[in-house]
Amino acid sequence: QAISIVRGMSSVEVMEPEPALFQVETSLKSGRPPRWTLNGEVLEPSAAVNIERKGTLHSLCLTSTESSMSGPVLFVAGKSRSTAQLTVKERPLQVAHHLEDVEVKENSSVTLSCEFAPSPRVVRWFKGRTALKTSNKYSMKREGKRAELTVHGLTGMDAGQYRCMAGGSQSIAHVKVKG
Repeated sequence: QAISIVRGMSSVEVMEPEPALFQVETSLKSGRPPRWTLNGEVLEPSAAVNIERKGTLHSLCLTSTESSMSGPVLFVAGKSRSTAQLTVKERPLQVAHHLEDVEVKENSSVTLSCEFAPSPRVVRWFKGRTALKTSNKYSMKREGKRAELTVHGLTGMDAGQYRCMAGGSQSIAHVKVKG
C-alpha cells in the first residue's frame, strides 16, 4: 500500500542562528529514505543538517540558520509530499561604537568609523538623505564589525550630517568644515 502523510509539517520562523525543526508523520515506515529539500536543493546530512527517522516520524533540524536560507522546505516519501515555509529573520544589529562628531580643515580629508555587533552583512552610508557611493570623493572600508567612510578634499559643501546604517541600526555624526 502507498505511503501517506498523517501529519504534515508546519512552517517555522526563527531568528538566525537559532535551529529550525520540521517534523512529518507518515502512515508507514518508508522503505527507502525520504527526501528533504530546501529552496529546491536536496539536503544531505551534515553538521548543519540533521535528518532523523524514528518509525513513522521524520524530522529535519537545520542546526544553524541564516537569513539566506529562508524558503520552501519539501518532504517527499514515495508519491506523498509535505511542504512548509522556513523564515529566518536577521539578528538585529547593535552599534557597538558610534560615529563621532568632528571639525576639520578645508581641503583635508576625514575618516568616520563605527562598529556593529554582530558583524553586519551590508553597511550603507548617507550624507543627509543622500546614499553615498564609492567615488573620488568618498572611500568606504569594511573590516569585520568596523565600517569606515573617508571623505576626501573637504569643502564647505561636505559639512553636515553623516549616517552609517546596518541591519536596522544606525549611527550619526556631524562634520564641520573650517576654512
